[in-house]
Amino acid sequence: MWHCEDCKWLGDSQLGSRNDRSAKMLLLQTEATNDAVRRSRTDIGIMDNGAQACYDRIIPGLINLVYRSLGIPVEFVKCYGKALKNMKYHIKTKLGTSEIHYQDSDETPVCGVGQGTTNASAAWCFVFCLASDLLTKTSHGLTIVAPDQELSLIH
Repeated sequence: MWHCEDCKWLGDSQLGSRNDRSAKMLLLQTEATNDAVRRSRTDIGIMDNGAQACYDRIIPGLINLVYRSLGIPVEFVKCYGKALKNMKYHIKTKLGTSEIHYQDSDETPVCGVGQGTTNASAAWCFVFCLASDLLTKTSHGLTIVAPDQELSLIH
């Protein structure tokens, strides 16, 4: 993350998982935008989509491509991909951990890097910044703002 910050690879619309940024910043930006819209009597449409469990929705192949585009060594990316492919998942509750497990397969693919993993927030940040950058470059008048749990699109 620090290297990406230094290289300015992360977009301004990504507030989560970054130093010196927070959901409070998003709130301030949203209030300033709403205030400007009210004062100028301009029409605006705002759509908020929750990104709950977003780490479980990142396609492993996509994050590996994003990692490679950021210069992460191919050896790490291959090792990481194999680990995700071979990982065994157990269900843990107050009653204990399940004896049976599930695993990624062609019949039942498991997407995501997993909630609570060390690199999950960075992975989401990289994928979101790439998508945000592509949308910003290919569409006009679109602003994307995202805190840790929300995705706000302003057109």
